[in-house]
Amino acid sequence: MKKIIVFILSVFFIQTTFLNAKYTDSSINNSVESYIKKLDNFKGLSIAVMKNDKLIFAKAYGYANATDLLTIKHRFAIGSVTKSITAAAIMKLVQEDKLSLNDNVFTHKICKKQGIIDVDYLKYSKKIMDKYYFVRICDIQVKHLLEHTAGLSRYVSPRETIKRSIRKTFDKKYQFFFAKEFKVAQEYHYSNFGYHLLGEIISLKTNMPYIDYIRNKFLLPSYYSSIDFHPIQKKNQKEVQYFSEDGFGSYEQWLSRNSAYASAVSTAIDLVKFGTQFNENIKINNMGLNTHTIKEIKTVSKKRFTYAKGWTVLKNGRVWQHGGRLGIGLRSVLKCKMDKYNKDTICVSILANSNVGRLYNLSDIVFDDIKGNRWFQNLMKI
Repeated sequence: MKKIIVFILSVFFIQTTFLNAKYTDSSINNSVESYIKKLDNFKGLSIAVMKNDKLIFAKAYGYANATDLLTIKHRFAIGSVTKSITAAAIMKLVQEDKLSLNDNVFTHKICKKQGIIDVDYLKYSKKIMDKYYFVRICDIQVKHLLEHTAGLSRYVSPRETIKRSIRKTFDKKYQFFFAKEFKVAQEYHYSNFGYHLLGEIISLKTNMPYIDYIRNKFLLPSYYSSIDFHPIQKKNQKEVQYFSEDGFGSYEQWLSRNSAYASAVSTAIDLVKFGTQFNENIKINNMGLNTHTIKEIKTVSKKRFTYAKGWTVLKNGRVWQHGGRLGIGLRSVLKCKMDKYNKDTICVSILANSNVGRLYNLSDIVFDDIKGNRWFQNLMKI
């Protein structure tokens, strides 16, 4: 009897120690601090690690601005990780039969099958569009926008393309619509413009602005209290200041225009919580996505591609990830892995408010720590 009591107390002590230590696990903390010391432009960084629905590590390092220490409650712009949110919202509409992946995107008189967005909405020169765009515009479907296989430019507007291009002739300034000479669905070409269009599709299909739909109908505040989007040229409260050295532009120039492809803000904790929802075996998905939809989100269109629908997907769907950066001085990464039994998920989110390089390197270090940590060995075998 005495042995049983001792055993029970030992188990209780181990579990209690784990629960109290999981937010400041020394191996992860030491690795992050060691990594930070090697960075030249470090200002602040927030990291969160979650297993399924349990937060196992969360900590902030450095400064939120010139004077205030960073906390895990501070929000960061997440850059292109916004695309993962946009893609999931599109797939929710597909699940609800309000949209099809095979729906044509554009409507125009020359297209045999009418689409969702009237080309006139784009308000570009008819002469230029006749010359460059309509060769393939009728073939673009919703799935091509999701997978970056529509042949669209990386950039969103002619002005943005001109600013970042050496093209000088008038015609070529407007050639941003199609970035390369290839048929739709045949090649991968990363496109912010494609995700801008997906935001417009969400607005048209839901009869509400993209931001309102995401905040009020999709990522419910009861689950994601910190996830928000930038209104026009106005920063959210409890958001970090960004430190940039490359001169890409002011805060307002970047964040007021990026909508469905790069304008979301979040804490590291809410972002990592979002990532865990893409395990198709999860019991309750807080976005209402079913198993079939999640599998479709992580399905690539061709074997040689790794970008599925809002995520780079590896290891036959067992790894999904997305990174983000903005010239204002921002880096973000959200990376998730399922165990070999496709049951449990561990996700890592890392947000930084300066140009600190690839955060994927740090996320991989954290996953290595998890694999080698005794406290996690029985929880996860990735």
